[in-house]
Amino acid sequence: MIHVSKPTPLSVLMIIENYLPSTGGTERQLAALAGELRAHNVRVEVLTAQCCPEWPLREEVAGTRVHRLPYPKVRLLGAVVLFLKVCWFLLTRGRRFHVFHVHTVSFLAVVTAAVGRALGKAVVLKAAGGWELEDGVLNPALRRRPLYRAMLTVLRRADTWVAISTHLRRAMEAAGIPRERVVMIPNGVDTRRFAPVRPDTPPAPRAAPAPRVVFVGRLVREKALPVLLQAWALVHQRVPDARLEIVGDGPLAQELQTLTEQWGLTSTVRLHGFHADVTPFLQAANVFVLSSYVEGLANTLLEAMAVSLPVVATRISGSEDVVIDGETGLLVPAGDAAALARALGELLEAPQRALAMGKRARQRVMEFCSLEQISTAYIRLYEDLLKEGERLCAASPVS
Repeated sequence: MIHVSKPTPLSVLMIIENYLPSTGGTERQLAALAGELRAHNVRVEVLTAQCCPEWPLREEVAGTRVHRLPYPKVRLLGAVVLFLKVCWFLLTRGRRFHVFHVHTVSFLAVVTAAVGRALGKAVVLKAAGGWELEDGVLNPALRRRPLYRAMLTVLRRADTWVAISTHLRRAMEAAGIPRERVVMIPNGVDTRRFAPVRPDTPPAPRAAPAPRVVFVGRLVREKALPVLLQAWALVHQRVPDARLEIVGDGPLAQELQTLTEQWGLTSTVRLHGFHADVTPFLQAANVFVLSSYVEGLANTLLEAMAVSLPVVATRISGSEDVVIDGETGLLVPAGDAAALARALGELLEAPQRALAMGKRARQRVMEFCSLEQISTAYIRLYEDLLKEGERLCAASPVS
């Protein structure tokens, strides 16, 4: 093999099923990582599906070139067409990248792993968490099915799987991914953007000096928000002046509004809907709550901790890695409304303890999950893979 010096900059193609302006956690995490990588002289482009016909097939989003592939919005047929188009894109235009980095290990990861191996590219698969554990190849019940067994046969040949939590790492190893091909890199948080209110900043006006608990996220089944409302009914009895702020939108919005009314919580619970910038809500709160029964590693959990909020979270993937129970927050069993209520009540009734926990929470994410640290870890991973696989000469000039 002919060895040549590494072209500059390092070129990475990020592959994801949905991307901005879709605003899920995986999309936001990729966008933040892409920006930080660009700041370190890494050339990043994104390959994704054209989920809405009005979205352009090619544009720059927040400084990153995005390629969208159109496909028919017909079940099965659409998946097959998208699968083939991704394959064709990688074969015809993928040679100019050093690394294929897939976000969410789904069907697109299969074609990427196969084509990437044929082209001699480094292939990195990052499991977002909830989808793979519930509906994908990391679900033990599903991976016994012929289709998922076939998928895993291809996926196991990827160079590296990225686990964002200890739980995901164990699930990967249980699925037969060789331990030496699994690396732990958590999600990153921009600790410059998500930070406590500066001491010289005038406090935001409040309608009432009531303690606030905030939830930020999509209003979907896996967030277990009906359980949170059940817990809040108990909290309201214990701390009558406390307020619960729910920030986000999703298919459960109307159901949650109905439950709030049925359970007599309209005076103490407010659904704010979607907000592109959630920082003001976090900075105005006293406690952050995450009631989910499944996650990979919730972005909003890291953002809340970066803002110096103590957290009450369920003991699930991701949360159990970053939340030190009793020091940076409190962990409770998933689905246990009574335990969730007790933990929230404890922190609301002990504001000084909550304040000290919040300060330690920010220190925790600064040490382990800052976006700069995470981007550096990925650059090191990419370079190690390229050196190890002698793939540096496989990248064609940028077109």
